[in-house]
Amino acid sequence: MRKNLWFRYLFIIIFLSILIFLKEYIVRKIQLDYYRNFEMNFLHYIFIPLIFNVLIGILLGMDHFMNEIKKEGSWHINLPKIELLGIPSLLFSLTFLFGYMGLTFANRLLSQTSSLEGNYIAVFQIIFGFTCITCLYKGNKM
Repeated sequence: MRKNLWFRYLFIIIFLSILIFLKEYIVRKIQLDYYRNFEMNFLHYIFIPLIFNVLIGILLGMDHFMNEIKKEGSWHINLPKIELLGIPSLLFSLTFLFGYMGLTFANRLLSQTSSLEGNYIAVFQIIFGFTCITCLYKGNKM
């Protein structure tokens, strides 16, 4: 059993490292294409990091999910966690998309937090992925 834990965590850290480096490589390629051609598909620039960061959050919560799979009972969703943590983190995760669409509140949020250089968005995307995977749990029938 102890050996399986070592392999599980080794797999998680290797896969996590691959995801992070692959995300940075792809985002850098998109930026280099922009610097060469001065044309950028902003949707690629918005959604590719979003997908990778959500996957990172899911991977971080995978240990919880694997433990829940082993339990008996039916699947349930922790609604307070989704409502209080998942939805706000999703909204902050999509700030660049809302700004791209020209929504006023997103432009205000982006201008207020411009000193953060958008790094908070990646954190919220990871929190969203983590929340999505850890809000699922198994419980006995009541």
